[in-house]
Amino acid sequence: MLRPAALADLDALVALAREPVVADALAFFAADEIEGALRDPDGNGELLVIEHDGAVAGGLRWAYVNRRSRIVTIRTLMISPATRGRGVATAAVRELVDRLFAEGVHRIEAETLGYNAAGQRVFERAGFTREGVRRAAYDRRGGWQDGILFGRVAED
Repeated sequence: MLRPAALADLDALVALAREPVVADALAFFAADEIEGALRDPDGNGELLVIEHDGAVAGGLRWAYVNRRSRIVTIRTLMISPATRGRGVATAAVRELVDRLFAEGVHRIEAETLGYNAAGQRVFERAGFTREGVRRAAYDRRGGWQDGILFGRVAED
């Protein structure tokens, strides 16, 4: 289901990140960051393609927050609207979690916008704990929105 992104995936991933319903749940500059992560990887993380039924169904990008303490964050998680509601995002996050913990990562963090209930369900179903709220952290949808913080440790 997950595989490293290649230059051939760039157009599909950027187009998905710019699709209004997807972009509404992502960081404001996510499409630009995807292109940068693919064209100029810094060795600090990875851009992955989520495949479903043989097609690109989404993308996932993670990066180290603290190498010494082995903490990573999921920076981007996006699923095509046609694929939503099938458990694909949850399965992709679980697959990534299993891989990162097997590679020695201790902690994985994620954050969703407060109004992104679907994203919150994905992380909860993938075994993450809701750890807190960053109040009024993002200027979106014409006002300040909360960020919902999630975490999972290898011992969970």
